[in-house]
Amino acid sequence: MKAIACVPLDEISEKVQTRVDRSGGALGESSFADLFVQELLRWFKASFFTWVDRLPCQACGCKDTNPVRSAALAQPTPQE
Repeated sequence: MKAIACVPLDEISEKVQTRVDRSGGALGESSFADLFVQELLRWFKASFFTWVDRLPCQACGCKDTNPVRSAALAQPTPQE
């Protein structure tokens, strides 16, 4: 239930109802669910989701670092 608290359900419902009202009856109540999903997706992509290209380094905070990749899987040394 915590996740749904983040979603502005009233706002999305109002937008859907506005679309239904503006359609002049062309969109019926059966379309409400479909339009709701479209508005939910629009909200998610435009307002909720944030694209992250590269996370900052956990050690120094620099955003221009490349992840370290192991050339081969090996057992850790005693020092590690």
